[in-house]
Amino acid sequence: MTTLADIDGELTRYDNVLANALTNLLELKDILAYSAIFGDKAWLKLEGMTKQRAEPIINDFKDLWQHFSLIQKKVDEAKTLRNRDKRPAQATIDAVWQMLKGPSIDLPTQTVPLQKRGLLTGSSTAANKISPEDLLHAMVNSFDQAKAIVFEIQGVWDKVEPTLEELGKEATALHALAKEVGAEATELAQFDALRAACEKKIHTDPLSAGTTFDAQLKPSIDTARQRLTGLKERFVEVKRDLEHAQDTMRLLRDTSRKAKEAYTERCDKVSVPDADKLPKPIDDSVVDDLGTWLDQLNAKMAALDWMPVRMGIANWSKQALIRLQSCQQAYMDNIALVNERRDLRAALDAFRAKAQDLGKVERPELVDLVRRAKALLYTRPTPMVEARKLVDQYAESLR
Repeated sequence: MTTLADIDGELTRYDNVLANALTNLLELKDILAYSAIFGDKAWLKLEGMTKQRAEPIINDFKDLWQHFSLIQKKVDEAKTLRNRDKRPAQATIDAVWQMLKGPSIDLPTQTVPLQKRGLLTGSSTAANKISPEDLLHAMVNSFDQAKAIVFEIQGVWDKVEPTLEELGKEATALHALAKEVGAEATELAQFDALRAACEKKIHTDPLSAGTTFDAQLKPSIDTARQRLTGLKERFVEVKRDLEHAQDTMRLLRDTSRKAKEAYTERCDKVSVPDADKLPKPIDDSVVDDLGTWLDQLNAKMAALDWMPVRMGIANWSKQALIRLQSCQQAYMDNIALVNERRDLRAALDAFRAKAQDLGKVERPELVDLVRRAKALLYTRPTPMVEARKLVDQYAESLR
């Protein structure tokens, strides 16, 4: 037997349940996607995947507020009946219980569109009776579906819209980078098309826009970023190699000039056996050819046709290094003989000073050695073998 405590407990439960339901419904209304789909002035014109997913939910959700009112009305009726007497009779208690637990709510009839009617189908559905509990369960199901689609759409907007703006800025930067390195940007063209489609869909078919963003849009710019960043690194590397090559070219010209000067001075001032075996400076034409080659590589770089330059600069550097080493060797070997002639002069003067200190400077044999050595060392070209022997003899005579 149903007791007064039973119906009071049930009425309290409905008060709590309906209060929670109202709070949750009002909070859901505050979300932008709700007003776009379910609001009194819903502005989202549904298309595609979003339309297919959302329309059935919208149709069910339209009745939710009406169903809420029906349950609230029935609960209020039950409270009025229960409060009619301080000590309700059992018949009243049973009637209240029936109102809360039985099929006490009349659902309104609904018009059936002509396209959904058969020949014998009526133009409206028959009135149905349902219990508050069953109607509440239907409301919960409708709310859960509506909440899911609202948060799914809102999630797309929250994620995609700001990211689209950021990716748009990045795409602009990548276009500039592609132009800087003279590269085609096919991935960016694909990205631009997908981004335009995504921006168009975001307020008509946001679910499809979210799918496009995750599956196609972001991967396309990720691919572009990776490829163009790699190209930029190689581009900078080639520019750096060209700058180093310019330094090498300047050093080669300077070393070639010094090698020629040293060679000319050595030929003029020094003679040695097998002089023809000494390294000679390279021809000016060789240096000029390397300069022309480097100018061509720089021209290609300036025209952004730099991919062939990577191999070209490697070959140029190899050839330039060989010529530079040849010039350096020619300079060192020739200037060494010139410097030795100068050093022998200084050594002879030092030995004469020592002979003076020792009181031997006037000895005939030393005077003769100085005369003969000076004759060689101050003659052009100086025969270095003989000059060395005479200076060594003079030094030996002082011991």
